Amino acid sequence: MTKNEMHKLAEIIVDKLIEKQTINDEQFREDLAEMMEKDPNLEIGQITQQELIEQELNFLKDLLKEQEENENYLQASKTLIKIEKFKKKYNL
Repeated sequence: MTKNEMHKLAEIIVDKLIEKQTINDEQFREDLAEMMEKDPNLEIGQITQQELIEQELNFLKDLLKEQEENENYLQASKTLIKIEKFKKKYNL
């Protein structure tokens, strides 16, 4: 296969991918509109990176508390280390 033939093949593949993605995007919009019709109180939003960080930190803190309550101190110490690394990584 020559470079020219490979280039043409690549263009055909990209065109088909774009076409398929366009169809999927339209279907998604239709599905979303249908969901909104069924439930007018439906809220769709985005979660920020800060919110994800807070969720993970809260999860780790809850896990630590549970491990301490169950006197699982070895796991608790590992979780505490994870919390400290997490805090350092995100300047918390």
